[in-house]
Amino acid sequence: MHFVLSGIFSRDKKLKKHTVALKRISKDLNDLFYDLPEKSDTECLFVSCLTLRIRDYYEGILFLTSYRIYQSTIPLARALCESLFLLKYVKKHPEYLNEIMSKNERLLHIAKIKADVNDVKLNDLYSSLSDLLHVNPQGVKFTYYQVPFDPRHVIISQIPLDYQRYDEFILRSSIETMTESIEILKEIKNNSR
Repeated sequence: MHFVLSGIFSRDKKLKKHTVALKRISKDLNDLFYDLPEKSDTECLFVSCLTLRIRDYYEGILFLTSYRIYQSTIPLARALCESLFLLKYVKKHPEYLNEIMSKNERLLHIAKIKADVNDVKLNDLYSSLSDLLHVNPQGVKFTYYQVPFDPRHVIISQIPLDYQRYDEFILRSSIETMTESIEILKEIKNNSR
């Protein structure tokens, strides 16, 4: 399905430039999941689980964006960020991978993981998505616009009036997050062999 979704923006002149990157991500996800190792160690099981997790978020973002269902892309993009934070944390603390795979209860809170990873760009993206996700003025007024010539009148639209800018933001940030996540997953998988 994600191969079909990765080409869905090829009809849009402004978004077409992302098609190659989206298709590469789809191929990498397939390679990560279907290239089965000779042994199923903890690292490979972790990589398979995380690959399916981020693939689901990725497909959801592409599908929802293509149908202009923007509010629902926000929690998926933020969850994708959280997965990348986890991967960066595991890269820094490889022993945590074993804890995740051997336990069922909650371990570290995302705030602790984010603080330890301390990635400014990823933190900024996560904060931007959180501002839109939570019930605060920015999130509630996602599609609310004051009319410039008469501030007493407003427009509340079904999709953002600047939807093309939002398309670019959500696709570009998803591509960057997915690309970095895939690279870390490949490292973990290669190190387990």
